[in-house]
Amino acid sequence: MKKQDLGLEELLIVAKKYADKGDVDLTERHIGIILKYSRDHNTPLDTKAIEDIEQTAYMRGIAVCLRRAENLSTYTDTYIQSGINGNISDVRKYMEHVDISEEEKKSIELRINKILETINQRKPTPSY
Repeated sequence: MKKQDLGLEELLIVAKKYADKGDVDLTERHIGIILKYSRDHNTPLDTKAIEDIEQTAYMRGIAVCLRRAENLSTYTDTYIQSGINGNISDVRKYMEHVDISEEEKKSIELRINKILETINQRKPTPSY
């Protein structure tokens, strides 16, 4: 039996689930599938729904990455630093895609600065 294709509504629901988890990569990949489906089936897209899904993914992605970086900043192992840097980099990348106020941007930057301050103040212990 051939696996039945998901319809556009189902694809949007799946993309929304990824967005709600803050999984930006899978959300973007799924939106690509939605765009291809729309093109292949000549189906009009609800662009507002896609924009909402993208905004949700980026906002949740920012929250998830900030929380991860904050949690990692409590560890002293030197190898943890790359994880912190990666999460902060993702936050800044996602911020380019969201429509938020300057006040919210400043608040996020303050959290990033606090994380960086925390890790710069302690003496790292080598990982074995």
